[in-house]
Formats: sequence, structure tokens, C-alpha cells
Amino acid sequence: MEYESLEETQAELERIQRELEEKAEQLDALSEQLGEQRATASSEDETVWATVDGIGMVQDLEMFPEAMDRAHPERLGDKVVEAVCEATAQATAESSDKVRAVLPGLFA
Repeated sequence: MEYESLEETQAELERIQRELEEKAEQLDALSEQLGEQRATASSEDETVWATVDGIGMVQDLEMFPEAMDRAHPERLGDKVVEAVCEATAQATAESSDKVRAVLPGLFA
């Protein structure tokens, strides 16, 4: 891009700076939204439930007594992983849409 004058160059830099400041504000708001977002899912037998936030951090894990009574420790761990993975997949799907809205060029 070639500019005719110093004034045009300065105006273009100011425009870019404003755009960057707007994106920074949008990203701050998005970060807050993702921290408040929740997704909950269960193991297939519904004895373990996990809740994660919009970035996939586990916020709650609930295990019903049946999960511990019937399960070998290794299978109980599998149920926990299953519930957390499903909740994370849900949160990621919701979060991706929000991120695309703020940063459309990030995803091809």
C-alpha cells in the first residue's frame, strides 16, 4: 500500500490503532463470557456428571453412589474422563462460535 502523504499514513495508522483497541475490548468481554459459560454432561450410565466452563476447565464433578458401588476404580476413572470430555466438547462448540464472531479470520 502506497500513501500520498505523511498525513495519509498517520490517518491509516490511527485507524488501525482504533480497530485494535476495539478488538481488545471485544476479547476482554469474550474472556469474561467464556469464564461464565457452563456446559454439563454425564457418563453414558449417568452416574458421573461433569461441568466445565467455556474454556474447558472443570468447575464441578458429581459422582452418584452407584458409580462408586458398581465400578472398579479404573472404570470409575473412565466414567469421569467420559463426562469431562463430553462437557468439554459441548463447551468448545459454543465457545468456537463466540470466538469466530470476534475473530472471523482466525478460523478457515
